[in-house]
Amino acid sequence: MKKAAASQPEKCLWGRPKGSKDKPKALMTDAESDTKSDTSPDANTKKLECYVSSPLAVGLSRHRGGSKREKIAPADLGAGQMTTPCDKALSERVVMDSMTAVYAQACAEAGIKPIYHPFWEGLPYTNIYTSISPDVLHQLYQGIVKHLISWLKSCCGEAEVDARCRRLPPNHNTRLFANGISNLSRVTGKEHDQISCFLLGIIYPMHTTETLGHMGNALERFHANKSIFIDLGVRTDFNLPKLHSCTHYIMYIKFFGTTDNYNTEYTERLHIDLAKDAYCSTNFKDKFPQMTLWLERKEKVFRHEKYIQWRLDGCPAPPAMEVLPLGIVYERQLKMTKNPTHRSVRFSDLVSDYGAEFFREALTRFIVKFNDPQFTPAQVEAQSAGIALPFSRVPVFHRIKYTTEDPYTSGDTSDSVVDSIHVQPTKVVGRSKELPGRFDTALVNDGSGKITGIDGYRVAQVRVVFSFKPKHIRPLFRLGLTPPTHLAYVE
Repeated sequence: MKKAAASQPEKCLWGRPKGSKDKPKALMTDAESDTKSDTSPDANTKKLECYVSSPLAVGLSRHRGGSKREKIAPADLGAGQMTTPCDKALSERVVMDSMTAVYAQACAEAGIKPIYHPFWEGLPYTNIYTSISPDVLHQLYQGIVKHLISWLKSCCGEAEVDARCRRLPPNHNTRLFANGISNLSRVTGKEHDQISCFLLGIIYPMHTTETLGHMGNALERFHANKSIFIDLGVRTDFNLPKLHSCTHYIMYIKFFGTTDNYNTEYTERLHIDLAKDAYCSTNFKDKFPQMTLWLERKEKVFRHEKYIQWRLDGCPAPPAMEVLPLGIVYERQLKMTKNPTHRSVRFSDLVSDYGAEFFREALTRFIVKFNDPQFTPAQVEAQSAGIALPFSRVPVFHRIKYTTEDPYTSGDTSDSVVDSIHVQPTKVVGRSKELPGRFDTALVNDGSGKITGIDGYRVAQVRVVFSFKPKHIRPLFRLGLTPPTHLAYVE
């Protein structure tokens, strides 16, 4: 990086790349690469968004109650160590008008736009670098995870990575990539998040001192073994700013809480509502005042619409807010569709298509046990042999959903589906394409299980979910006894 004369105080150079095609490699970072999803390991070095640091930039006064951002040389970004922050206080700013031409020339040689007065110039006790908080979307999902995927594809081979993706069992909380991930283009941050669920296999729902220790140890182990990618010829160095940013995560988690509190993924969609749509409403000249006015009018229309709806509803009082529960909500409610997937399925089809080989025998045992809970297994077996079922078809359901109440909304819990069980046989889609069957496994409570823990639960594969027709209940069950609305045949 070229500078003005070393003996002369340098003004703060802050800006973005100019139109020059020949940019110094020492200045290149990957701050702009997140707008595209090139999976190449070196894709993040194609554009630059950088600054040339000076005594003004790194010599801000000591920030009270926090730490200062350190200055890291480009060659040290992959070292995985936090350097000692600059602790030099700036007591005086020397403005040299005679150096303006030299300063502009130095900026031109560095390939950046000269800015003489940064916006925090008048805030000497502000540590501007604490505002650069960790960003899960751009630094991890669109940064480290993207690099890691490309490295693993180079080490294991794209065919093997895709084959392992296809072998993953279906799960309600995990998206499956049936065709693999090697051929994906323009991958979004959300997709990288979904890939990381099975690529890394570890997700912490909350952080403690212990989990932060594991997080630090995992990062140390990565830096201790990352040379394998160099030995295999995948990388020549690890001078990646986003890799270096991982060293700050533990500090910022202690400062600001878990990273979902300041992840820009949640506001990414607002680029369209608050910027792109607003820009399209202007005449593209003197656009910022027009965009601001357009957004202000839009918000007023929205508020007035809410007011009109409130008056039409009879001016109801605000809903009372209940005390929010602490931690995770463990209670689950069963949610079934109003109508079955198939209204009438023969017992023979349950055996051949669903794999419920002993469905009739299990059903008769259930009837006897439900009518006489005190019977021994031998008595149940003897009594069930004499029961004649007055039907040979039952309604079946192909999906079981479990919901939990969202403490932050007062709406229906049907939108808060936290888990589901699929129970469906093989079926033909179109003329020749066959969709394989899916019979999920579940933990079945034997009657002694509690909300947490695994004691009192047994692992079983769900084969059939069915119900009795109302006309069949009275002939099979004693007066006053009503069986559950939905039953399941499991193995």
